[in-house]
Amino acid sequence: MCYSCFDINATVKAGSLSGEAFLPFDIPPDAAIEYEVSMAIRPTAGASRDSNMIFSFESLMWLDNGNHWAFRCSLNACVETYGANISESTLEEHVLDTQPMLYDQRSEGYILATNRTLRKSVWNDCESTSWRTNTNNIAYPFSTDPSSNYGSTFSGQDDPEYNNGSFQFYPTDCLWSYGYNAAYALEAAHRRQFFNVRNLTTVHDDSYAPQTIDPAWLVKLYNGGRANIETVNLYMAGLAEAITANMREKGEPLPSGDAESTTHRSQTCIGARWAWLSLPAAMLVLTVIFLAVTILQTRTPAAWKSSATALLFHGFDDATRKVQRGAGDVYRLKSVVGDIRARVKNDGGDGWRFVKAQ
Repeated sequence: MCYSCFDINATVKAGSLSGEAFLPFDIPPDAAIEYEVSMAIRPTAGASRDSNMIFSFESLMWLDNGNHWAFRCSLNACVETYGANISESTLEEHVLDTQPMLYDQRSEGYILATNRTLRKSVWNDCESTSWRTNTNNIAYPFSTDPSSNYGSTFSGQDDPEYNNGSFQFYPTDCLWSYGYNAAYALEAAHRRQFFNVRNLTTVHDDSYAPQTIDPAWLVKLYNGGRANIETVNLYMAGLAEAITANMREKGEPLPSGDAESTTHRSQTCIGARWAWLSLPAAMLVLTVIFLAVTILQTRTPAAWKSSATALLFHGFDDATRKVQRGAGDVYRLKSVVGDIRARVKNDGGDGWRFVKAQ
């Protein structure tokens, strides 16, 4: 279900009474506001009513700034194509395309032959033929008059014009209808129960601003005298969406099948920024190289200074041993050893010996 709203404040006329705190105003045909009425609502009638609209109403109201304002809103049947995404088990829908349906005089319902339709998530053109085929098997009355917005019932296989070229055949998913019974029930419910010659009564107090009572849905539309085209559009959008949701939930079921779409799944990916890793990587490589070179350079057996093996096999020279003999105990020996600096020397006959360094 779709809607439309228009500002018709230019049609407001002043009433004949004068001398009141609030002069009466009215709009055709008979919606009027005066001192005791904050907002008046009437179904649209006469020449102002568009036959392509299921239901229309007009309203005239006092605003909180003391001015008057009038608007007209309508509900009309339409074909909406939806796209949907499911993310984290939540369904999210959005409207891909909207096309209004037109009134059909013969069936008194609303019909639309769309130019394109969505099949398996891909838009396809709706191509008609003058004869029945396996895919184009529904007849639609095709009017050659470009000024005509009307057709006739497309059930018409028994129609005498069926075989004389007056019909075009379409695929089943390119023809849509909203029948008389459904349209009449919707129009009657809104015209009789919600928007049929209703007024919001004004309750005056010591302040200038009037207070309104009566139907809650009209109080919300009035919006405390601050209504404008934006708030009215929001109001009607909510009404149209509620009707659409009810039609989708409780309406005639469509042929169902598997929904074909693209499935997405979560996957963890790791990206490396090599520019930031180049410095620590270079340090690691250089450290490994330095360690390897150090091992190669120091693998020869020349580490005698940190081992007692050389001293056990070669010993001190005679002069140094005489000094060591003067130590009578272990403590004196530690003191003497701490003062001796030795080096390795080849004395010829005895080979390599440790001698006291000067």
